[in-house]
Amino acid sequence: MGELIDDLLQLSRVTRSEMQPKVFHLNEMAKAVARALRQREPGRVVEFVIEDGLTAAGDPRLLQIMMENLLEN
Repeated sequence: MGELIDDLLQLSRVTRSEMQPKVFHLNEMAKAVARALRQREPGRVVEFVIEDGLTAAGDPRLLQIMMENLLEN
């Protein structure tokens, strides 16, 4: 429950600032999040399949939060 509250607080801080949309490499963001999750839980066996060359247009800060929440689950 504490983790959920922390995530909601982080999201509320980010959404108060103006969005900064741009095009970026979504696959690189996903790889970075996967690396961080592996380091945080080294005993957990998970296979991430991340296609190369994926790009997205949006606010990287918001999409980073979305990617972290999606891959954590």
